[in-house]
Formats: sequence, structure tokens, C-alpha cells
Amino acid sequence: MPPLPYPWLAALLLTSAAVAGPVDDAILAAMNLAEKPNYSWRATISDDLQTYDLHGQTRVGEFTRVTMPLAGDLRRQFGRRLREHELTMIFRGNVRCAIATEEGWKTADELPALTDHEIAELGTFAIPQIALGMGIRRGMSGFGHTPGGRSKLRAGTRGGLNEDSPGYSSLRLAVSHPHEELAIIVSSYADLRVNGNLVTGRLTDLGAQLLLVREGQADVEPVAATGSFQLWIHDGMVTKYHVEMEGVLSVEHELLEVRQSMTTVVNGVGTTKFEVPAEVRQKLGG
Repeated sequence: MPPLPYPWLAALLLTSAAVAGPVDDAILAAMNLAEKPNYSWRATISDDLQTYDLHGQTRVGEFTRVTMPLAGDLRRQFGRRLREHELTMIFRGNVRCAIATEEGWKTADELPALTDHEIAELGTFAIPQIALGMGIRRGMSGFGHTPGGRSKLRAGTRGGLNEDSPGYSSLRLAVSHPHEELAIIVSSYADLRVNGNLVTGRLTDLGAQLLLVREGQADVEPVAATGSFQLWIHDGMVTKYHVEMEGVLSVEHELLEVRQSMTTVVNGVGTTKFEVPAEVRQKLGG
């Protein structure tokens, strides 16, 4: 997926500032996070395989430190050493990262591959690479469905959906920053309503697609998507947001029906601090 056109978002921000109102104030509150030097966040993400937490700290435009559960593909690369349940990584951007290991910080290319014997020993932990995408759900129900239970997205999609596919997790070796997600939400909504400090709305097809498929998912293409969101505002800034999405993705020429929800809480704005080891700077630059 191409990156979001941030010059256009800057123009949107200036227009909103010139014409103040509840909706414009909500847009400004969502965009304010990108103007801060640093912040922390915790995201709880649910897909069809699992619910997991991701903890992040970022220096906006520089480095980001993330702790998240192990993805199946990474278990195969790390081997026996990472039978723990989470990884600590430092990103430069959204995809390039160094991973904390017992032998120091390593990029993904530097991780040793497992032997066939080790893969067999891992058993169900050796999840196929397809499980690093977004959440597949068969027979979905909820906001995107007709009264008869048939997905609206399914009805408008050409070609057959693969209903026998294994589960498809949202875990991947990449990071999506809250200020980027908020920018997508307020630049591509179909409907937005303000009730005090709570903002609710629906995403356009493009907005939902941009949130479902991010950088680091080159083999995944969105076909159709829909979504809804809630934003909580405090002191002129979004401090919490919740997004529900469903869609159809094309993965290796197969159409897969997906569903995902995420709740993100932002804190430590302007006060977040973390160290970036020299070893990481050398590997990632900066």
C-alpha cells in the first residue's frame, strides 16, 4: 500500500483551523499527536486467532520501541532461544527494525534460520507465514452484514472467497504509529459525529483499507473494506480510540474475508523517554 499523502493532510489541518466547529475541533485533536515530540501507547488488538497487547514508545519521526507477542514466522527464525512470549524491537520508520536477542540486537536478516528438526519440535508454534497478515474470519457477523447474515463486502466482491483458509493473525514485523492511524481516520471518514468528548463515525472504503493493510505487507492487497471508529478527546487531544473493521483481502491470488478490532490508549505525551543503543543506531542509521 502507498503511504498516506501527508501534504494533503497538512492542507486539511490548515482548513480545519480556519473554520472552527465541533467536527473541525475533533479533526485537530486527532492531528495534534503528530505535532508532539514523543509519546507512549498500548494497543489491544483482536483477530480471529487471538487477542494480544502491543506496547510502544516513539520519538515522532525518529525511533520507536515496541514490545509485542512473538509472531509465528519469527519463532522459526529465532529457534529455541525465544520460547518466551514476547519480543522487544526498535524501529526506524515502520518496517526497518532491530530485535533484542541473547546475542545483542539483530536485524531480521541476521536471525539464524531453524533446522527442519527444530521446526518439527515447535509444532503448532511454527505458524505458516500467511498467519502474519490480518485476521481471517469465516461466517462473520456484525456491522458489515445483511439481515440474512451475508457479508455486504462478500456480496460486492468478484471471485470466490476461500472459506477453508486457516486463521490469519494481525501480528507482523512492522509498527503502525497511533498518530498515523488517527491521520487516516480523520482524513477518510464517511460520517463523523461529536457528542461532548466522544467522537464516533464510519470509515470510507479507502480509509478502512489503509488501516487493514500497512507497510510490511507487500504480498497482501485490499479488495474491499468497511469500518467504524470512536475517539475520546481530553484537553484538545485524542487519548484513546477504538476501530472495528472488516474487509476482503487478496493474498497469493486468494480472496480472504477478514475482521479486526483495536483499542489504543495514548499517554506520556511529551514525557516519553527511552534509550536507543549505539548498536541499534549503527544497524538502522541515525
